[in-house]
Amino acid sequence: MLTEAAVEGRIKDIFNQRRMQKAISKLENHFIICGCGRIGRTILEMLLREGIPAVVIESNATVISELEEAGYLVIVGDATSEEVLQHAGISRARGIVCVLQSDADNVYITLTARLLNPSVFIIARASDRKAERRIYQAGANKVISPYEIGARRMGMAILKPTVIEFLDLAVHSADFDLSVEQYEIGDSSVLVGRTLKEIGIRERTGATLLTVKRKADAVMSSVHPDYVFQKGDLVVVLGSSESLNKFSAMVSG
Repeated sequence: MLTEAAVEGRIKDIFNQRRMQKAISKLENHFIICGCGRIGRTILEMLLREGIPAVVIESNATVISELEEAGYLVIVGDATSEEVLQHAGISRARGIVCVLQSDADNVYITLTARLLNPSVFIIARASDRKAERRIYQAGANKVISPYEIGARRMGMAILKPTVIEFLDLAVHSADFDLSVEQYEIGDSSVLVGRTLKEIGIRERTGATLLTVKRKADAVMSSVHPDYVFQKGDLVVVLGSSESLNKFSAMVSG
């Protein structure tokens, strides 16, 4: 009976692994999350809530079991390995998130991922400023220091608590009918070639334009009424679900 149970368990594991590998091999335009501690798990859940496919690379057996039981796609292995990254579909991936505890590991993953896919978006965590600089030099698009962000947030909670409360509700609460969204202006959008003053976003949709980012430029601190929208501009707006739906229709055309 023990032998039978062991064999059946092994067969089940092999079947699950093959099913997992088949699903991962079909992924395209997905995100790879290297390390699934508290930060990685939160990022994973946020991506999946938005319908963005993601696969996790993890080496901790306990974490792997939890992820598999929850139905998430997981690759067992070392994220610094080129072979493991290829198995995760790095060549087809939209982005990779490096959130391992070791800054050196995050630097190495960044270097390897950039070599395997020159166009992939890379975001990584860093524990200190020296590591942040090295990760950028390795090819990361964005480097985040959780400790620094946490400290700034705590400072803001002391100095401007109402601002923090409003932003939390606007960004994270599903019960608060006001949120901040980002859109990319498409070819057929009515915004293309027209100024902010001509469009009258607030009057037509009820949404408030917060900023615009032209891909090669920095985010604008303020948008002039004579600013001419172009295809590919990234716009950030604040509004209710109804007003954001109206604005989305304008953006897509």
